[in-house]
Amino acid sequence: MALTFPSDLTTAHKWRRARLRPMLRQELSRTRGGALLAADLGHALWTADFESQGLPELEAGELMADFDALGGSLRNFLAHPAHRRFPAAAASSAGIGTGSIASIGGNRDTVTISGLPNGLVVSKGDMCSVTTAAGGYEFFEFTEGGTVSVGSTPSLGINPPLRASVTTGRSAELVDPLIELKLEPGTLQFVEIGLGKRAVAWRAIQVIT
Repeated sequence: MALTFPSDLTTAHKWRRARLRPMLRQELSRTRGGALLAADLGHALWTADFESQGLPELEAGELMADFDALGGSLRNFLAHPAHRRFPAAAASSAGIGTGSIASIGGNRDTVTISGLPNGLVVSKGDMCSVTTAAGGYEFFEFTEGGTVSVGSTPSLGINPPLRASVTTGRSAELVDPLIELKLEPGTLQFVEIGLGKRAVAWRAIQVIT
């Protein structure tokens, strides 16, 4: 069956390396008096650096073919944080379900999420994706933790702050949260593992829709 894009190209595979990091778009300058100033030039974008586990030659070739179908950077794809697929304090993803954004703080760096099971612990470093009005995904990590009570989290800090396209009522996913990406040109490659096995590695940057 032909792939449609953006497709999730990560969930069906195991990844030896799955790094997701926010890339700050900042500039440093000094005043005449020597004070050091920092300024944001734009909203932070997430970067991804993935390498699959060693795969038999045929399986590695099939995975590479999926990524080749992107046409390099021409098409977008979806990925999830393979190292943290659901809240760290939960034993499994069972019963967590999908929440929704109940409130957003004035600086857009805090959220309350409703519709989650009572007693679920959200930990610092857990990740979440939110659908936007344009049909894309906003992606963030929690910078503080809390426990769901009466179906809702307390107000929790997040990074990066939410863009204006995210409003209350939008779906919030803490299990396999998705991020939309484009491959960085020239980074898709085979890694020779030995003993007839290969890994597929790539780097990508977040797409905002």
